Amino acid sequence: MVAIQNPAAKLDHAKREIVTARFFESPAADAMNNEEKSELIQRLHAAQNGLCYVCSEVINLRMHQVDVDHIRALSRGGVDDEQNWALTHARCNRSRGTRDLQLQRILHRFEKHVESHSRPDTEGTVRNFTVNEALDKLYPERQEVGAVIKGGTIQIYFNLHGEPQTEQYDLIDDPANPGFPLFVGMIPFVCLHHEPTINPRSVVDLEPTIEEF
Repeated sequence: MVAIQNPAAKLDHAKREIVTARFFESPAADAMNNEEKSELIQRLHAAQNGLCYVCSEVINLRMHQVDVDHIRALSRGGVDDEQNWALTHARCNRSRGTRDLQLQRILHRFEKHVESHSRPDTEGTVRNFTVNEALDKLYPERQEVGAVIKGGTIQIYFNLHGEPQTEQYDLIDDPANPGFPLFVGMIPFVCLHHEPTINPRSVVDLEPTIEEF
C-alpha cells in the first residue's frame, strides 16, 4: 500500500514548524495574515536554497529564529515587496545596525576574507589583507594598463571587451605628498592594481569608511 501525501497538509505542517519570524518596517508584510506570512517565509527559504541571505549558512526553520527584511533599504530606494525581501538568521540581521541587508552581506564576506588572512600560514607568517588581496579575490584575472603623463594630465590605456579604450584625467598636486600627483577617475576593476611595497597597510575595518560616505 502506498501512502499519498496531501500537499496542503504538508505545507500546513511546515508552517507550524517555523519557530519565530519577525518582519522589519514593512507595511506590505504588516497587511498579511499569519498564514500569508508563513507561506512567504517558505517561499523565501526555498528561493535562497535554505541559506541565510547574510552569512550563507543553513537556516533551520524548526530551530532558528528568523527575520524578513529589505535587501535594499526603503530609504535607499528599495521597494516594499517580495522581490526586495530576504530571509536571515535573526542574529545576522539584528547585528547590522543601520545598514541594509545588501551592505550587511558585503561586510560579512569582507570579514571572512580578513579572518582567513589573520591565520598564520604553514611558515607561521601572518599576511596583511591589503587592497591587493581584495582585488585578487574579486578579479583574479586583471589586465595590464598603460599610462602616459602629458603636462598636467594623465592618459590611461586599456582594453574593455576587446576594444581599446583611452581615458584622460587632470593631475592634482597633493600637498601632503609633494612630487606624487594624483588623479580622480573611473576605470574598470579589471584594470586596477595595488602595489603593496608602496602601500603595505592592511585593510581591517570598512566601518569608518561606510559611516563617512
